Amino acid sequence: MIQLYRTDNHPAQQNQFGVFPYAVVNIKHFTMEKVPYNLYINYEELSSLFNESQSRHENMVRCGVASIELTTALLGSFIKEGTDPDKISDLMRGLETQFKLLSEYTRSYPGGEYQERLSNNIENIKQLYPYCSDEVDTITRLYFKVAGKVKLGLGTQMNEIRAHFGLPRIIAGIGTPSRKHGYMGNADLKHLSKLEYYNGEDEIFMRVHQISEYWFNIAIRELEAIATAFSDEEVDAKEIDTHFKAAYEILMFLSDHIMILEHMVLSDYHPLRVALRGASGGQSQQAHEIFGVARKIYGQFMGQMKREGTSIVHVLENPKVEAEKLAIINNFSRLERSLKMFFFQHYNLSSGTIGSASFGSIGYDLVTLTNKFVQPMFKEIDDAKYDLTLKTNFQYGASAGSLIMKDETYNLDHAKYGIADDTTLINDVVRRYFDSISDLNMEEWVKLFATDGYIEDPVGSRPYIGHQQLSVFFKGVLRFFAELEMTIEEQITKKECTEVSWTAEAKTYNGKEIAFHGKEVFYIGAKGEIFAAEVYWGPAMIAEQL
Repeated sequence: MIQLYRTDNHPAQQNQFGVFPYAVVNIKHFTMEKVPYNLYINYEELSSLFNESQSRHENMVRCGVASIELTTALLGSFIKEGTDPDKISDLMRGLETQFKLLSEYTRSYPGGEYQERLSNNIENIKQLYPYCSDEVDTITRLYFKVAGKVKLGLGTQMNEIRAHFGLPRIIAGIGTPSRKHGYMGNADLKHLSKLEYYNGEDEIFMRVHQISEYWFNIAIRELEAIATAFSDEEVDAKEIDTHFKAAYEILMFLSDHIMILEHMVLSDYHPLRVALRGASGGQSQQAHEIFGVARKIYGQFMGQMKREGTSIVHVLENPKVEAEKLAIINNFSRLERSLKMFFFQHYNLSSGTIGSASFGSIGYDLVTLTNKFVQPMFKEIDDAKYDLTLKTNFQYGASAGSLIMKDETYNLDHAKYGIADDTTLINDVVRRYFDSISDLNMEEWVKLFATDGYIEDPVGSRPYIGHQQLSVFFKGVLRFFAELEMTIEEQITKKECTEVSWTAEAKTYNGKEIAFHGKEVFYIGAKGEIFAAEVYWGPAMIAEQL
C-alpha cells in the first residue's frame, strides 16, 4: 500500500506532509533509484515510457494505454482464479474510469505510421461473457471516443469484443495515427512480471502499484503544464482549468483504484508483507513529485497575487470581479481535496489491513498518516477562508441563528435562582466576568454561569445555553483574539438586572488591532450565578475594521 513517506534522512527539512517543498523553476523527473519499492514493481522497465521530450498528450496515451494493459492482464488473472464478482466489478469500474479519462483529456498530436494491432490482455474482456455486458458497452464506446482523436489500432478487436457480447458495431472516428501506443504483448508484460509469484496476493499487490505509477506520471505532466502556463505572460485560464481538472480526476481515480487491495486475502498478504520488508509504496518517487509540482505552481500563483497587490480574501469577497482568480483558488482547493482523499483512502486501507496501531513496512506509525489528510496543504488559502469566516461571523452576527430560532423552543426556569440584591456580590461577579474575558480564561468565565445559564450575543441572535455551549462561545473568542482588554465604563444596578457599558481594545490572532464597544445586561441569581447575559452591540463594527 502506498503510504507516501519520505525515505531520506533529512526530517528537519520536511513539511507536514513529509515531503520537501520545491522552489526550483525547472522540474526534472527523478532518476531510477534502487530502492526496494522500485525493484519490486520493476520500475526501470515500467518507466521506459516516461519520455519528457514527447508531448503531454502522447505521454498520456502511452501511459494510459499501458495502464489499461496491466488492468486487463490483472482481469485475466482474476477470472482464471475464479474470483468473486465484486472483485471483478471493482476492476471493471477502474478500467472504465481510465478509458473515460483518456477520452476526456486526450488531444490529437503529430503521429506516425498506423497499423491494426491485437492486445492479448484486452482480449481477456471476452471471458466475462455473458456478464458485464453494460460495462463492456461503455468501455468500448469510450475506446472509440479516444480513437476519434488518436488512432490506437484496436478498432477491429474492440468491435469483435462488442460482437462477442451481442453489441452493435461502432464505426471509428478519424483520429491522428499514433506512433507508439504503449501496448504490451506477452513478452513486454513479462518484463513487468515476476518469474514466480511469492503467493496468491503478490500479483494484485504489484499490479495495483504499477498502474498507480503510470497515472502518477500523467498527473505530474498535467501539473507541469500548469507551471508552464503560469510562466507565460498571458495566462490562459481555460487551459489551466483543464489541467487542474485532469489532475484532480486522476487522483480521485487513484483513491478508488487503491481500494482494490481490500480484496486481498489477509492470510496470504501478511506473509507477502513480511517478505517485502522495506518495499513500501512510501518510496514512490512520483508520488512525492506530485506534491513538489503542486507546491511549485502554488508558489507561482501566490507570487502573481503579490505582484498584483491583491489577496485571497479579496478574491473570495469579490467572486464576480475576480472570477478567473477565484477559479484558480477553487482548483487548488479541489487538488488538495483529491490528495487528501488519496491519503484518507490509504489510511482506511492500511488500518483495515494491518490495524491502525501498526507500523508501516518502513517503520512509521500508521496513525501519522492522518496528518496528510488533516493538515492544510495550501496554508494561505486555508487561512484566507478562516479570515473570511471570522469576518462574516461579525458582519452578520446580529442575525446569527435566526433561521433556527423560529422553530426552537426553550424551557428555562430561571425563577428558581431568585434575584441578587447584594451590591457587593453583584459587583464581584461583574468584575470577575470582565476580568476573565480580558485574561482569556474560559474556565473561570464559564463557572460564573448557572448550569442552564445563557449568553445572547448580540441580542436577537441564537443564545448559547449551558456550560457546554458557553465553552463553544468562548473558544470562538480564543480563536479570534490574541489579546483583549475589557473596560467597564458605566455600571447601573437595577431591581432585576445590572447594566454595564463597556469598551474593548484587542489584537486579533493575525496581529490586527481593533476597538469596539457595547452594553451588557446581566441577570444574576441570589447565590451569584449568572443565569442570563444579554449583549447589545453591533458586531459589524469589527468586520469593518477587518
